[in-house]
Amino acid sequence: MAHRKSRFIVTALFALAAGAASAADEPKPPHAADETTRPSLSEPTKCYRAVLKLYEGKPGSAIGLAIRVCGGTTDAEATLACYVEAVGSEESGGLGLDIGSAVDLCSPAGGRPRRTP
Repeated sequence: MAHRKSRFIVTALFALAAGAASAADEPKPPHAADETTRPSLSEPTKCYRAVLKLYEGKPGSAIGLAIRVCGGTTDAEATLACYVEAVGSEESGGLGLDIGSAVDLCSPAGGRPRRTP
């Protein structure tokens, strides 16, 4: 039951993020002639937008958190589902972790900036 609830939250966040991504005033990549040739969003970008929606209207900046959670992800939905479950209360089927521990658990980079060789 808790897994379904987390899955619903993740699906809803991605739907909201997709709506934000399709705004008409959004800048286009230099190689895109129009919306029909525009490449799809990357996995880190999808995750980033969803985390910002998750914390919309709450005090503090979620930008740094979104970057730490989503940086390097190859599966935005799985990364966000992990994060939502990790910070969820134990009563609701979550792990009850603090935000820092949830980032360490769910972020592909463990919440630390990736180093390039």
